[in-house]
Amino acid sequence: MSDLRFKLNRISPYTLDLGEGPHYDELTDRLYHVDIIKGECYWLDTKTGSFECFNFDSGLSLIVPIEGQENKFIISQNQSLVKLDLSTKKLEPIGSVDSGRDTRINDGKCDPKGRLWFGTMNWERKPGQFARGLGNLYTLDCDGQISLKQDNVTISNGLAWSSDNRTFYYIDSVERQVWAYDYDLQTGDISNRKVCVDYKLLSSFVDNEVPDGMTIDLHDKLWVASFNGKKVTRFDPETGKVLGIVETPSSKTTSATWGGNDFRTLFVTSATHGASADQLLGEPDAGAVFKVTFDQENIRGSVNQSFKFQ
Repeated sequence: MSDLRFKLNRISPYTLDLGEGPHYDELTDRLYHVDIIKGECYWLDTKTGSFECFNFDSGLSLIVPIEGQENKFIISQNQSLVKLDLSTKKLEPIGSVDSGRDTRINDGKCDPKGRLWFGTMNWERKPGQFARGLGNLYTLDCDGQISLKQDNVTISNGLAWSSDNRTFYYIDSVERQVWAYDYDLQTGDISNRKVCVDYKLLSSFVDNEVPDGMTIDLHDKLWVASFNGKKVTRFDPETGKVLGIVETPSSKTTSATWGGNDFRTLFVTSATHGASADQLLGEPDAGAVFKVTFDQENIRGSVNQSFKFQ
C-alpha cells in the first residue's frame, strides 16, 4: 500500500447529524451538501468559510445544480425529486419513486451525460436495522423521465464513472461491496455486474465498517468513505486492493468529492448519527466537513457534473 501524504482540516463551523451529498461548484468555490436527518441543505464557501443553511423536511439526501439555470437545483424529499429555486425557496415537483414502500431517496449524482442517478433505501426506523431489498437504483433522464436501473437494493449509496465512460461503479452498503457494471454513455444502460471491492475480504476493516459515499480520481482509482471506519480509502478497482488511506476525525465518515484549485482537494462529509455518547466525547469533530490536500501532485479528481435538462 502506497503512502498518501496529506493534510486534513475541518472547514465547517457547524456540525451535521448526517452529512451527505457533497457537490463542488467550481464557478463559486461553494461546496453544496445536506443533512439528511435535519432536512437541511448548505452551501459552504471553501475559501472564506462563510455558509448558508436552508431548512426543508427530513429526508433531503441530495442537492445537484441544474446546468445553465442560476440558483436552480434538484433536491430529494423522501421519495420525490424536486426542482428548487434557491433564491426564492420555490419547490417544483419532478417525480416520485417506490410508491407504497417504506423507503427514501439516498445518494445521487449526475453522470457525464447529465443524467441524475439516484437510489433508495429502507427508512432506518430502528438504529442499524434495515429491511433488505426494498430499495432501487434509478435515473432521471434529461427529458424528465425516470427509469429503473437496478432493483433489490438495501442501502443505495456511492456512484462513480470511469474516465473512458465505459464502467459504472455503485455501492449497496449492506453488501459491503463496490460493484462495477459495463456502462453505455449514450443510452445509460448498465450490465454485467461484478464485485470490484469487497470489504469482507479486507482483514484490517472492522466487521461493522461499510462503504458509503464514493468518488473517483483521474487515474480511475476509487475513493470510498467508510461509515464506522473513520477513513476514506483509495482502491484499485481492477484488483480490489487498498492503495492508500485518509484517516478522518469521525468514525461516521460518509462521502467525498473533489474540488478546489485544479480539483486537487478532497472534500469529506461526516455524521454524528449512530455514534455513542462515548464516541462523540472522543470525536469532537464528528459531523464536520473536512478538506484534504495532498503533497503528491498526481492526486486529483475532476468536475462534479450538473443535471442537464433538455
